[in-house]
Amino acid sequence: MTASTLACPIPYESPWATDDVRMFRTTVRQFIQKEFAPRQAHWREQRYPDAEAWTAAGGAGILLPDFPEEYGGGGGTFAHQAVVLEELARAGVHFGALIQSVVAHYILAYGSEEQKRKWLPRMARGEHVGAIAMNSVADFDVKESATGMVGGAGARRGFESMYEQGVRDLLYGTGRETFEAVKMLKAAAPQRLAPENGAVYPRGRFGESLRQIAQLIRADVGLEVAFADVGGWDTHAGQGNERGQLALRLKEFAEGLAALDRDLGSRMSDVVVLTMSEFGRTVRENGNRGTDHGHATAMLALGGAVKGGRVYGRWPGLRREQLFEGRDLAVTTDFRSLFTEVAVRHLAAPPEPLFPGFAARPSAFPGVII
Repeated sequence: MTASTLACPIPYESPWATDDVRMFRTTVRQFIQKEFAPRQAHWREQRYPDAEAWTAAGGAGILLPDFPEEYGGGGGTFAHQAVVLEELARAGVHFGALIQSVVAHYILAYGSEEQKRKWLPRMARGEHVGAIAMNSVADFDVKESATGMVGGAGARRGFESMYEQGVRDLLYGTGRETFEAVKMLKAAAPQRLAPENGAVYPRGRFGESLRQIAQLIRADVGLEVAFADVGGWDTHAGQGNERGQLALRLKEFAEGLAALDRDLGSRMSDVVVLTMSEFGRTVRENGNRGTDHGHATAMLALGGAVKGGRVYGRWPGLRREQLFEGRDLAVTTDFRSLFTEVAVRHLAAPPEPLFPGFAARPSAFPGVII
């Protein structure tokens, strides 16, 4: 099939193409040609669609068109979702609607009612964008089942063949990029890289996550942003001081960051690590020798581009009249300012789409990055 053939209207019409689906196709086609096609070159250059494109798509009703209306969807069928994918392929536009649909379907199938009502309407409006993550570098592949009937190299070739055939169809783009990512990681084999410089990561999920992040950085696969989390901070009872559950969590946390820094060595000059907590702890101890959920917390920044060795921000004080609602440390620095500073000054990212509704003013940056 030639490139000129790709630009021609699709002559075949599926039997599920009702009048409603035909009208929806017209709407989707016009929207893509007007809003997406002119921006495709720019998106390819920056390697992602603009945030405004997602909200525009949500406003046009082309995100989650097959989802129930009670969850913000279009109330249609899979035929409506297929139309979106077909029209994106027809226009040669890479957008990510398929990944958005896959993630949303997982939430619809396995999420609680609270999760469905919280996330699905926002995804349908384009306010939140879904992504597929991997738990392990070694496991990022089509998996082998216990019976050997599905998965492994055979299944990967089968799925890849299906996506290869779909290169002129609705599966082009997302499918090919996924298998290219699998191939790239297989070729780079970052899991073969043992920690360097005597680095020893703490046992557990947090240490393993940091170890794999270091492997990806050292394998030069083009990693730009990575995330790792560590739990166990709900110290409502028996928190302890220099010994106890909080001290153990802080020890694991510190050992993990130290191992990452040691492992990366000179590469750390091109890395910035930010740490943050979902919430702080109360200033005073409760009746169970612990602390409850608080307001302000502390963040750490480390890396080659960080002007370290000091504390940034204004200390609010611990007197009762200085506490937030008389019980918590008051917030004096908006965490979004720090995240935006790192994104803009270290990653050279545009500031505005990072946090919706937040005006990123350079004058408000904490001044952490060189």
